[in-house]
Amino acid sequence: MKLIEVEGLAKSIKGRVLFRDLTFRVEGGRILGVIGPNGSGKSLLLATIAGITRPDAGSVLICGIDPFRRWGDVLKLMGYQPQNELSPEAMELTPLEYLRYLLSRCGVKRRERKELASAALKLFDLDGLERVRIGELSVGQRAKLRIAGAIAHNPQVVIFDEPLAPLDPKGREELKRILLELRSMGKSIVIASNLVDDLEAISDETLEMGG
Repeated sequence: MKLIEVEGLAKSIKGRVLFRDLTFRVEGGRILGVIGPNGSGKSLLLATIAGITRPDAGSVLICGIDPFRRWGDVLKLMGYQPQNELSPEAMELTPLEYLRYLLSRCGVKRRERKELASAALKLFDLDGLERVRIGELSVGQRAKLRIAGAIAHNPQVVIFDEPLAPLDPKGREELKRILLELRSMGKSIVIASNLVDDLEAISDETLEMGG
């Protein structure tokens, strides 16, 4: 089943074409790695697929739904981890509070939020830090938390922008293992990264930007 469908996608910034007539599909149980130099449009492509940035032309479907028309429905089916750091407001929350907030945005019922948030924290070895202020966590721990936030509600589609870069070698191996587990569960996964060797080790196919 094609969970991500991109057709004729195009986007320019200040007259510079970043991608044009881009078409691809990602089926369930597949990982698409997006590679390319800095400034090639990787982050912009992922934000467009996620329904954050509107394209100049073309269409995107997530599980058959247009994210630019039915964002609320797509939010329940998709997890998106952007590259940018958490906001100052989020830094004042605890990891448990942060994940419960994200789960509420995804339409998860109140009685289920704590259990799902705790499970996501445990998956990334953050369960002992659930009541520590996020601003006091290390860069690597915050990176793990942002990744946990993208998958806590068990989405069918997951989009990660540079999830590997902030992690140490052990953390990268742990994340790659988790991503492969998600793939085995039938998820469609899109990952952008400059760490080409790590990305190619887990991707079923790659898309090169700026080539």
